[in-house]
Amino acid sequence: MLHASSKAPLPSPRAGLQTPVREDKASPKDIRWAAAQLCADDRFDDAALLTLQGLKLYPRSEDLWAMLALLHEVAQEWQQAAECIENLLDIQGNQAPAETWGHWVRVLRCLGDDQSAFEAVQQGLQRHPLDSMLISEYATLEALLNLNALRSAA
Repeated sequence: MLHASSKAPLPSPRAGLQTPVREDKASPKDIRWAAAQLCADDRFDDAALLTLQGLKLYPRSEDLWAMLALLHEVAQEWQQAAECIENLLDIQGNQAPAETWGHWVRVLRCLGDDQSAFEAVQQGLQRHPLDSMLISEYATLEALLNLNALRSAA
């Protein structure tokens, strides 16, 4: 699980960012790798800028949407992370891996939307019925929603 920081929101792209890849020759995987290197150097803002610039070149890149979602998760920017994961799920379609579904569920929970998180984990389990993380999330959310229903009925 990612550990969130208390940094300010991720900035918008700006001109002049020095990056370890040339935009005219970089693939989405190259850009994601370079962003990961920036993160390793604790340069999260630069990683976000690079990823956003990459998305201008490759707007349907799974690699770049996944990287940007992770950066927003680390910064605890849940709404922005949700938007990124929605884009990622749209691109991945029925081929979305369990990991994407797991991040979607966690972000929805962090937004306080347990009902939507429960619906998302059900969708994820339809595609990945043996995934242990999704099974665990399902059990947790089912118990939480049942507890909330009992409290409401009392």
